[in-house]
Amino acid sequence: MKRVMLKLVNVALVAFCMVWGYDMRGSSGSKQIVCDGVTNYVIVTGNNQTDAEKYAAEELMTYLGKITGAKFKTVSEKGAVGGDKAIYLGWTDYGKSKGIDYQSLGQEEWVIRTIGDSLIICGGRPRGTLYGVYEFLEKHCGCAWLDNKTEAIPQHKTLSISEINEKAKPAFWGREIYTGYKTDGNGFLVKNKTNATSWGEQKYGGASPYFGSPRTCHTMYQYAKDWPKEHPDHPEYFALNEKGERIKPVNGGVGGMLICLTNPEVRKLVLQKLRAYIAEDRATAKAKGYPHPTIYSISQNDSDGYCVCPDCKAIIDREGAVSGVNLDFINEIAKEIKNEYPDIYIHTFAYTFSLPPPKHIKAEDNVIVQIINHGSEWYPHSCAEHLRPVLHEDNKPFQEVLKRWSEVAQHLSIWDYWSMYKEVQAPYTNVSFVQQDLKFYRDNKVEMFFVQDADDISRVSFQALREWFGYKMMQNPDRTASGLIKKFMDGYYGAASGSMTEYLDYLEMRIAQTPGLYGRLKVRDWQYLDMPFFMKANTLLDQAEALSASNPLYSLNVRRERIPVDCALLNFGDQLESKLVKNEKMPFDRKAVIDRYEKNRTDIIKRCYGGKFQELELEKASCEIKLLRTPPTLPEQFKGREIVDFLWPDFSRRSIDPDAAGGMAIRLGKESPDGPVDHGKPLTIGIYDVTNKIMGPEVTIKKEDIPQDGKYHLYKIGTYPVSERTYVWTGYWLIQIYLNKAFFPPLVRNMEVNVSMKVLGPAYVEGSKDENSISVDRVILVGTDGKGK
Repeated sequence: MKRVMLKLVNVALVAFCMVWGYDMRGSSGSKQIVCDGVTNYVIVTGNNQTDAEKYAAEELMTYLGKITGAKFKTVSEKGAVGGDKAIYLGWTDYGKSKGIDYQSLGQEEWVIRTIGDSLIICGGRPRGTLYGVYEFLEKHCGCAWLDNKTEAIPQHKTLSISEINEKAKPAFWGREIYTGYKTDGNGFLVKNKTNATSWGEQKYGGASPYFGSPRTCHTMYQYAKDWPKEHPDHPEYFALNEKGERIKPVNGGVGGMLICLTNPEVRKLVLQKLRAYIAEDRATAKAKGYPHPTIYSISQNDSDGYCVCPDCKAIIDREGAVSGVNLDFINEIAKEIKNEYPDIYIHTFAYTFSLPPPKHIKAEDNVIVQIINHGSEWYPHSCAEHLRPVLHEDNKPFQEVLKRWSEVAQHLSIWDYWSMYKEVQAPYTNVSFVQQDLKFYRDNKVEMFFVQDADDISRVSFQALREWFGYKMMQNPDRTASGLIKKFMDGYYGAASGSMTEYLDYLEMRIAQTPGLYGRLKVRDWQYLDMPFFMKANTLLDQAEALSASNPLYSLNVRRERIPVDCALLNFGDQLESKLVKNEKMPFDRKAVIDRYEKNRTDIIKRCYGGKFQELELEKASCEIKLLRTPPTLPEQFKGREIVDFLWPDFSRRSIDPDAAGGMAIRLGKESPDGPVDHGKPLTIGIYDVTNKIMGPEVTIKKEDIPQDGKYHLYKIGTYPVSERTYVWTGYWLIQIYLNKAFFPPLVRNMEVNVSMKVLGPAYVEGSKDENSISVDRVILVGTDGKGK
């Protein structure tokens, strides 16, 4: 099926090169590489190729063949027959004789140069030559790799190129867009010159030359997790909170800046652990033959919490920011390690409570500060609005933060978010200002750019375009945006390109013209999601489907864009219907929309996932469709009362559970992302107010009171004034469910909080053979103040 799809793409793009200025037939002064499907050129490789350079030769041969039909031969330089018609690839003696100094090239820097009738493509190691091949194929031959399943390859039996003399490298030396879904290999990523840290295949250049052990973020727990056993008599190694308690090392999601950053012994222990990580990583890299890591992250855990002991507090007060004491700590680590490893950088966060920069202290020159640009949905730990450009008036606070950090640190990294953490997926995108944002970051000393994107293949609109376009801008944010976007639309949607472009323009126009901070609003309250929007969007998508119907791949790409539109329509249909004039009927049939939504979700899952991932995602989609068709009944005690019902679509993660209301729940098993879970501790459910840093009511369930039937039971936690940043927690704080759906600003309401929870395993149920686990399938809030919504 894949071969058929790609063939359809290729046939449809015969004229693609002419539209975009790739004159395959040649012009005055050009070099004819292929004529009428026949070539006299050979690909000449260096005598000592790396695996990545061998793969580069294979890719060049493959794609030149796809474009022209010609069969290229690859020969080693020592076996090459004389003649000028050659493509010299990698570290060849020929290139060296022409003045190319391979050793001086950066790890991802490439050179493309014509000399006489010959062409040189080479680059630094490990990935420079491979990137050079993709640059040549893309820029000079018209190829484009638009997503894992869609490549736009022009077809012409004659290929000519003009004079070329290029030396380049990506604008950012760290480039990654993270998504929560797995794809079939890294081919698409390397073709678009990202350098994600998860690579390991030698043909792609081996593991990333950047981050080392233990991981790239939230590492303070990893450094300190063994201290309670190794140093039981030193609780002062851990952060002292405002209650006078020492923060315990539980996992990477608890404790924030877990350790006391000013304690001299703590600094020695962190250095000791860092040295061990470096030694282990270098031994592994040497054994596998790839470059050793050069960045080590020492960064706060993914939660609130920092030390307020007298010494830490004194630095925080002096610097006017928590980041001051963190940078004081990181600087000492960086200075010490530089003496032993001058090529290593120490990476840390400016994140949530540590986002504001310090007043006086400066970062050492081997420190990288990564600024986490949370959207306004994470208020008060954010100062950005992600559906506005960084240079928008609404984002002035973040502009100021970045500019001030650029004065503090020589090396900056950005952790951006292109997907919003909202209760319902809906059509939105930020394509129109990706280029502007990346230019702003580059011009303010940002060297590494990491994006956390949607964890669902269809959660946002034009995600494939945004990711491909984002990779192009990370390479060079000065390229012409309009040409790139048209290139994608033509290659991705074929004959439907015009209708899809019109829909993209309309969506972006409506977002831009609608005032408000989207992150602070429920999706239901986004004003542009009105009846005119859904009517226009569906009209354009209908047109696009009709135009792409004859091409299965283009058709599926179009139908992917239906998913967020239909999801919003199904979730907000009642709101749209309430605004109709008397006797007016909804122009959409709910059952038909659900059927269409189910088909499109299913088809996209089957295309984008394989094996067990596909099975799991299909089962999740089935649960969603059942929930849309037949919502679970409300427990008897809540009927007739004013309630706000939270089910699995409101949870940040979810697992299949046939016993759960709606078929899924948020589950904590024996493992968390940061290691084993201690299910032997007391089972507590509580409420926390992030905005005001207040602990709400909590309930601890004694072991003898835990139900032994392995079923869901409701627990009344208490009454609390629910704001936009209030959440229910359980599972030792590893399960957190935000209650912002029940917040109707500016009114903060007292709500009775009830949690439906199930526990399994011998830690809770005597004689149980199940794995220890805690699951929550529902949270029901009940109004207690009589004010109504």
